[in-house]
Amino acid sequence: MKILDGAVDAFARRGYADTRVEDILAAAGVSRPTFYKVYESKEDVFRVIAEMSQVSLVQGIKNAVGTVRDPSDKLAKAVEAYLQWRAATGPIGRVVDLEMRRPGSPIAVLRRTTFAAVRAVLEDEMKRAERLAIDPLVYVGLVAALEAISNTLFRERELGSAQLARRSRVMLRILQATLAEKGDPVAPLPRVAG
Repeated sequence: MKILDGAVDAFARRGYADTRVEDILAAAGVSRPTFYKVYESKEDVFRVIAEMSQVSLVQGIKNAVGTVRDPSDKLAKAVEAYLQWRAATGPIGRVVDLEMRRPGSPIAVLRRTTFAAVRAVLEDEMKRAERLAIDPLVYVGLVAALEAISNTLFRERELGSAQLARRSRVMLRILQATLAEKGDPVAPLPRVAG
């Protein structure tokens, strides 16, 4: 854990490409032999960090939707869990996100796997709610939209409840409007104050 904590600190400060094993060693306060007993390279430790982050996202969403029964509440809980995860990842989340999007990155597959897992949660919840099956590409689009909106959190100088609530309203509206069947309630369009 000491190595992982140091690696998170080093990658968050320097970015993936500019972080060297020496930076991880200094941040973790461990020797080179200790590092290499556990990890093969900086890529290896970064992959572990990225995997842990993505697993925590999927598990957080699953746990959140499992706490309520109403389909509309499930959407709200999924959005809340997603935003809390994104806010909690902080600077290392941004580094992981950028590396997962880089063409040819060895961790790019994690992004696809996470997308598929979140999509599967949405599909499963729709089946449980006895909704008609819809084209799986709708879920792909929804997950991409949620990701794009949550990534705007990285632009905030200070992250507080107002910033999270705004994104939650927008995300929930997109989900409700997209997944609504005839007669389902849909939140009003979020408006700009002023």
